[in-house]
Amino acid sequence: MFNIPFIVDDFYPHHFIKTKLLQLIENTKSKPLDSIEEQRTCTDWNREEEYEYKNFILPYIITTVQPLFKKMNYDSFDKGSVWFQQYVKQDFHNWHRHPGTDWGFVYYCELPEDGPGTEFRNPLNPDETFTPNIKEGQFLLFPGLLEHRSKENESNNRKTVVVTNFSTY
Repeated sequence: MFNIPFIVDDFYPHHFIKTKLLQLIENTKSKPLDSIEEQRTCTDWNREEEYEYKNFILPYIITTVQPLFKKMNYDSFDKGSVWFQQYVKQDFHNWHRHPGTDWGFVYYCELPEDGPGTEFRNPLNPDETFTPNIKEGQFLLFPGLLEHRSKENESNNRKTVVVTNFSTY
């Protein structure tokens, strides 16, 4: 047996892109999501418009994942959906997967020290969960088949993530 590959590392451009990225996100048409499954104050999930923040951040994301996919012996990859989500106090996103996605990428643009990271559930034992140790300015690359969630944000500070799905070949 071997461990499931979770890659957590520093997102090298974080310190010089954070402010501009948050400004671009502020200018994006977004909506709240509020249901039994999720409560997010602000997101552009499920909108395929080419927002300016996507054009700004994508070259950095591609530059980050390219050597990782090469190291994993993938000849090529395709970018899928890209979106942001913002969680304020009491916001959450219940268990879900990203169908048709080989790898999920999450950049933690804002993550309070007392804010929730992404929690994963073992597909063979749903009672077993795992939350990678992650902090603001880092990214997480994980297999897309894994069920995951963002637990309720109990912090008084906002959590902002940019998520990208990838298919690999």
